Amino acid sequence: SRDARAGSTEVLSPAPARAQERVLAQCLACLAPTLLVLGTTLVLWGVLTALGRWEDAPALGHLLQGPLTVAGGTLLGVALAVWAPFRATGVVALVVMVMANLWLGGRDDGGMLFGPMVDWAAWGAFHQDRWVGFVPGDPGWHAVYLAGLGLAAAAGAVVRVAERRAPVVAVLAAAVGLAVL
Repeated sequence: SRDARAGSTEVLSPAPARAQERVLAQCLACLAPTLLVLGTTLVLWGVLTALGRWEDAPALGHLLQGPLTVAGGTLLGVALAVWAPFRATGVVALVVMVMANLWLGGRDDGGMLFGPMVDWAAWGAFHQDRWVGFVPGDPGWHAVYLAGLGLAAAAGAVVRVAERRAPVVAVLAAAVGLAVL
């Protein structure tokens, strides 16, 4: 009947929300995959620790790289959806990020630490299949760098739709400062 159809459309229609609330909700939704990766990382770390499989135990920064990269990637997706809402935006961004990470990852001058994913494993010079430890660099500061980039992506998404932009711009500036630090 007509009344039943009208009731079902009301239930399925989107809830009224301002653009800022929708973007904040999308940023909050980015926590789900981040927490899933963090939980998986901690479980694997616990199992490998219990089995005594570490030659050199990874530092906290090593363990946080995966979850922070997932958080930053999803938040970058929200920012790109707000600023450039085109179908090809995500694909172009993915290709650019992968190419940049490959280029940075192949550098020996410390430039690899500016990529979102760092291969911290150092392999032997003569026997390249033998793990010899971690590459030089501070995984803790790399985690701070990734956190700054993720926070900058979130603030960049929110600043586009914010009703009061000054506080969001301040957070964005602080996040960029954190990444530069």
